[in-house]
Amino acid sequence: MTGVVFRRGLRRCAVAAIAGISALSPSVGHAQQPHTYTLEDVLTSLRSGADTLDLARVSPVQSQARDSVSIMLRTAGAAALTIDQLAAIVTKTHPTLSDVARWNPQPHPAWAEPWFYDALVRLRRIANAAGTGIGPRLVAAFGSSVADHFIAPMDELETKILRFAQAKNAEKLRRYEIKYGPESARLNIAEVLINYDAARPSWSPLAPGDDGPSPFELVGMYTIADLTGNRSDDKFHAHVIGGAYTGIRYYRFGAPDEHVGRIKAFLAPQHVGLGALFIGSTDRSLISPFGNGHRTGGFLEWGIARAGVTVGDDWRVVVGVGKQILPYLF
Repeated sequence: MTGVVFRRGLRRCAVAAIAGISALSPSVGHAQQPHTYTLEDVLTSLRSGADTLDLARVSPVQSQARDSVSIMLRTAGAAALTIDQLAAIVTKTHPTLSDVARWNPQPHPAWAEPWFYDALVRLRRIANAAGTGIGPRLVAAFGSSVADHFIAPMDELETKILRFAQAKNAEKLRRYEIKYGPESARLNIAEVLINYDAARPSWSPLAPGDDGPSPFELVGMYTIADLTGNRSDDKFHAHVIGGAYTGIRYYRFGAPDEHVGRIKAFLAPQHVGLGALFIGSTDRSLISPFGNGHRTGGFLEWGIARAGVTVGDDWRVVVGVGKQILPYLF
């Protein structure tokens, strides 16, 4: 009994000494570069905390789990990864441009495998599970000031993961605002139904993903107030005509979304589109754009502005704006 008490007292003295050294170290560290933790720092600090708690005796199952995860991560060569790199791996859901383009391809790293993410989740649970994690056990046994020395690397990892996740969610909301907010293109009822159905299958390029909505949108509209003109008898005649547009619209999620002036908004629109243009055989509105003698061409949409041109002997240049006279119709 006396030996157990002696070992516990010795352990508490050692912990107090470590806490004293860690309390003095910041005054020296301020003059140096901020320390960047790695996964090895996390594993080493958790091992020190487990030894301080005598975890192998108190909770052998948890101790073995920590050893198993540590061996897996070190064997995979991931110990040198920084906290920022680990947080990016946990929150990453899509390949980068360089990944897709195969620029400077590297051997497939272990941390690209699903088991690596699961191992990090398990490690975080071993460290921070309420009541049973190494961190909460250290706080309960020695107080937060002493426990901080052991759990600081893991706490920084958790903080970085939270910040990365918050930034990712904020970006996702920003993209939804661009595509469905007040500055987005106005759809008619047919476009609403078409795009809703097209986005339902998970394999569809129009379906939302982990990063937010798809940047693509189908265009299928009929307008009754576009402008065109022709020259006859040496005079230019302007006409208000109807036209049908089919194509694809692309939302520029990288475009600035803060409030800007009209000129800047026009020069850097949040959405662009292109596709086919159909107008009737005569320069009139409210006629079928697919009747006999109809004219066909292409169009370009640039924000709220739209311009198209038909081909053939009786060609026309057609301009319009993305404003609806009757909401959800045309």
